[in-house]
This record gives sequence, C-alpha cells and structure tokens, in this order.
Amino acid sequence: MWRRPAYGVDLGYTTEVSARVDYISIPDGRCGLVWARGDVWWLGPSTRPWRSTAVGKVVGVRLSFGAGRIFVGEPLHPWRDGCVPLSALTQAVGVYRAAESLARAAEGEHLPMLGGLVSSRLRSAGGLDLAAVSLAAQIGQGANVAALADSLDISPRQLLRQCNDLFGMPPSTLRKILRLHRAAKRDPDEGGRWAAVAAAEGYADESHLARDARALTLTSMRVASSHPVRFVQDAAAVSA
Repeated sequence: MWRRPAYGVDLGYTTEVSARVDYISIPDGRCGLVWARGDVWWLGPSTRPWRSTAVGKVVGVRLSFGAGRIFVGEPLHPWRDGCVPLSALTQAVGVYRAAESLARAAEGEHLPMLGGLVSSRLRSAGGLDLAAVSLAAQIGQGANVAALADSLDISPRQLLRQCNDLFGMPPSTLRKILRLHRAAKRDPDEGGRWAAVAAAEGYADESHLARDARALTLTSMRVASSHPVRFVQDAAAVSA
C-alpha cells in the first residue's frame, strides 16, 4: 500500500518483508520514520543502498525535503544514513511519548499515526520549510551549484553548508540521487538501451548512467527500474 497520508509526508507505505526475497532499499535522499519489529525508528537522510534480510511487516513514511530538518530540530548531516529508535531524537518535543504510543498501536493504526506525528510536529513548528522544498527541487532539476548559489546571493561554500544542514548531504549527492530517480521513470528505447535516457537526464553517456545505477541500487538500471517500489521502500530499520 502506497499513498501520501499527511502534511509533510511525500509517501507512506506498508509492506511485508519476506525471507524469500532479497530486498534492496534504494536511497531517495529523504528522512523517514518506520515501524518494524515492534518499535519505531528514525531514518536519517538516505544516500546509499541497504540490503535487508529481516522478515516481517514494515510500515513507514518518507518526509518531504522541507520537513526533515524541522522534525528532528537540528542539522541533518549527523543523521545521514543513520537508523536509531525514535526516542533518541531528544530535540524533537514529544517524540518519546509518541514512540511509546506507536509501539502499543494496533494493526492498521501505525501508518496514520506516523503521518499524524510528522504533521503535528511540523505545524507546531510553523510548517514546512518552503525554501528547502524549492532548493531541493532546483538541485533535482540539475541546477549548476555555482549558478544556484549566485541566484541565492550566497557563496558555493555557504550553499554546501546549507544543504548539509537542510538535507544532510552536499548538493552534488542529492542531485545524483534525484537524477537517477528521474531516469528510472523513463522508458528506454525499443532496443532496450538507455543511451537516450542518459542523454535526456544529462549523464555524460550510457556508461555514466550505468555506474550511478550500480552504485545507488546495487544492480543494473534495467532491474532497478522494473521494481519502482524499491525506490521508496526503506529497509534500513529492519536490518539494523
């Protein structure tokens, strides 16, 4: 099940992890919350693929780019690719009580509760960081870092610090991740080659696309793009 369940959440999902399937979680650059193995986990900004061998139900939400920094209440770069119990977020007011409630929740209640937790936290803090949303969108569209910094009237070094704070990673890493997601949504030509996709998305050539795909998905672009659900499923918590 996949949907957008709450304010500040790009996607919510419920899935069953089977021992018979090799699950690969492909990074999307976002933070997340996951209920798995009877506990609630905070997932920092994802920049690398994960493998999971755990078994069981996983319920999670992926936060919008303008939500993660606000939710955690501190810069995101220390949390990059991290996975900790939700109660470890000492800066996020009320999360310990929320973690206890989620752990006691009945079947089917976890997804709306996770979404509600994000929404409540954001609204109490004044809402989404719309500047961060816009910045992520421009980076994802391939904006040149120097030109983007100039348009914001800051230096490239200041932009780097800002991105590490807001997204937990430099702009080059976020752009690489989002570009691969865009490429995965495109269909290759009838011959099954990805050269046209690579050219359309600004890769140097098809080999460049293949290298990025392998680095971020642990498999080929053909296989990764045929399983789009894995671009949003996060197995980090259940493999921790």
